[in-house]
Amino acid sequence: SEIVLGAFQALHFGQKNQARYRAKSLAGKHILVIDGASLHGSTFVDLARVAGAKSIYTTAKEKHHTALEKKGALPLGLNAKYWFSLLEGRIDIVVGVANDKQSTTMVNKEEHVKVLNKWGQMVLISPPGHKKLAFSREKQRKIVHTNVFDWWDERNQEAQRDLSHLVKLVEQDLIQPRVLDIVSLRKVPRAQEQIERKKESGFILCDPWIHTKRSAPPDP
Repeated sequence: SEIVLGAFQALHFGQKNQARYRAKSLAGKHILVIDGASLHGSTFVDLARVAGAKSIYTTAKEKHHTALEKKGALPLGLNAKYWFSLLEGRIDIVVGVANDKQSTTMVNKEEHVKVLNKWGQMVLISPPGHKKLAFSREKQRKIVHTNVFDWWDERNQEAQRDLSHLVKLVEQDLIQPRVLDIVSLRKVPRAQEQIERKKESGFILCDPWIHTKRSAPPDP
């Protein structure tokens, strides 16, 4: 999935070779996930937990806090004034999605940058050609924009290794992406509309041959 691969690459931005695939690749790291209740955010939380992050903070509406706690996250309110002093200068990695229409939290806020420690960075999943928001030069150096499309084009071998690693995590039952439905190719647009209308969090799998398989006569 584009979302899972993008989330993994954002969390491990800057890690080289086999370091990004170690069982505790994020050991000792303090992570802040922007909008942990969204599909991207929930994926960030799952991958950070599997990678052994020391603490995973995440912003979310209060109604989602219990579910996020069960995932191993430390939920925070949407208003930064209630938690900013707790996290200021302590966070190693802030992750989120730029211009996510499904998100309840705006990314690239001043507070999200200020919680970073001296060596910390904010990594945002952004569409190709995304226009960066204005910040001081010092703060802008801490912000990285990435997406799976550029990664696949520019670092293809690493992207393939990342994808293989994620498949292993699924096979080992370490991550469990929520599959809402399996549909044929022609039903993808309708399924996407239903997800957006109901604001469901999960994945749709497309099997182009599903109709053929179901319609095929039984073996003699």
